Order: sequence, then structure tokens, then C-alpha cells
Amino acid sequence: MSVQKILEYQKIDLNIYKKEKDFAQSNEMKRMVLCKEEVKNKREMLDSLVKELNKCYTLLSTLEKKLDEEDSNRSSFETDFSDYTDIKDFERYEKSLTKYEENISAIVKDIQKNVKRISEINENNKKINEQISKLVVDFNNAKALTEEKRKALFLEAVPFAKKLKELEPEIEEKYLKKYKELRAKKKMPAFVPYNEGSCMGCGIGIEVEVGKQMINQFDCAECPHCGRIVYKI
Repeated sequence: MSVQKILEYQKIDLNIYKKEKDFAQSNEMKRMVLCKEEVKNKREMLDSLVKELNKCYTLLSTLEKKLDEEDSNRSSFETDFSDYTDIKDFERYEKSLTKYEENISAIVKDIQKNVKRISEINENNKKINEQISKLVVDFNNAKALTEEKRKALFLEAVPFAKKLKELEPEIEEKYLKKYKELRAKKKMPAFVPYNEGSCMGCGIGIEVEVGKQMINQFDCAECPHCGRIVYKI
């Protein structure tokens, strides 16, 4: 009798389960989840940009110090050449000046490149924050619609829930407990027929494991593969 009662209980509960499933797969819920994931991704992008920006500022500070150090050598090139007595003196001067100018040019180029990247990061940061703001608005709109749908489905489920409460005292505790465990894992239906040696929940043959227990109508056992309860029809 207890197995028949849990089957009756399950038949009623499947109406609620279907509503829960429809709700979970609704466009409103999908949109809300999508927005939430997008916001998470955008924030991860922001974190990455902040890390890169910190590196850029550290590099900029290093380059500015390097430029100052290199520029401190400029005074050594301020001469009227009165001390130069040989062509080699002029050659050495020209060679040193060229090296100095190349070093300054390279450092300035690196600074400009770094400043440009900082500007790009700030622009990207601004765009991503704007995108996040729009996503938050979309999320809140989807959330409001989702809540309306949830309330509507809840009202539809109330009559079925009342019938379940009325039936529970008539069901053997071990069956009801197992049913609720399986339902929580979304293994529905939880009680399934045992047909020609197979579990009708997962479709796997289990005659070797439970066949000896399935003698009379409504005899039942746990499927060793999916955990559902199989019963003999």
C-alpha cells in the first residue's frame, strides 16, 4: 500500500516539478543568469586591466627615473671645443652624443608607448564600466520579471502542494524520505517501473542485482546505477 501511495504522491508532485523545471528554463531566468555571468566576466576583465595599469605606472616611474639619469649627462656635451686638439676628439664627442641621443630617444619612445597603453586601459575601463551598468539594469529587469513568474507558478502549485501534505501521513517514512532525497537531486521521477530486468529511470539492466527482490507486484529496490527506486508492475 505504501508504494502505491508514494506513486500517487509522485504523480501529483510531478505537476509541481514540471512548473519548477519550466521556471528554471524560462527566458526570464536564462536572461538573469546570462546577465549575472556577463557582469562577472566584465569584472574579471576590470581586475585584469587594473593589474596591467599598476604595472604600467610602475614601468612609467622606472622609465622617468632612467630618463632623468640619462639626461643628467647632457652637461657633458656643452662645450666650445676649445680643448679639442685632434680629429679623434671630435669623433669621440660625436660618437658619445649619438649614443646619448639614441638612449634618450629610446627611453622617450618607451614612455610614449607606455602612456598610450595607460590611455587605452583607461578607455577600456570606462567602456567596461558602462557595459556593466547596462547589464545591471538588464539583470534587475529580468529579476523583476522572474519574480513575477515565480509568484504566478507558486500560486498554480499551491493546490498540488496541499494534496501532497494530505497524503504524507499515509506514506511509509522510508519511502517518503528517499523520494525527497531523489527529488532534491532532480532525479525525477524518483520511483520508476522495473521492466524486463531494467530500470526505467536510467534504462540500465539490473536483473542480476535486484531480480530476486522483484517477485510480487509493487515489490521495490534501489537501482544500483541511478539510485532511483524501481518497483515491479
